[in-house]
Amino acid sequence: METLQWENVNKPKGTSPEKRQGHTACKYQEDQMIVYGGWNGSRVLSDIFVLSIIKQDRKGNVKGISMLLLLALELEWKQLPSGEDAPRRQFHTANMYKEKMWVFGGGDGESWLNTLNIYDLGILL
Repeated sequence: METLQWENVNKPKGTSPEKRQGHTACKYQEDQMIVYGGWNGSRVLSDIFVLSIIKQDRKGNVKGISMLLLLALELEWKQLPSGEDAPRRQFHTANMYKEKMWVFGGGDGESWLNTLNIYDLGILL
């Protein structure tokens, strides 16, 4: 937002999520983004990925850093366990509150829903 310019990001480490649409992406803590669900063109997804910003100073120690330097940082994808009974969702909403992701509505590939599901990230990250 400070430069009002787009920049390409180097490919993050780890296995990235497959291509999708209708997913959600939520900020978690100060240095992570959670990506959940969506549609890959043939099925509704229930997977959960976290993109972490690895912040290091010249000595390799973690420290605070401004968002302006984000593109110079190392990024890493990690898939989180979602469980066999994880709800499949597309075109839903998701928001973070403390250590939990609250997911409302969307569709499961068969119908549109008004259900609320909560995923606890606190024990994982």
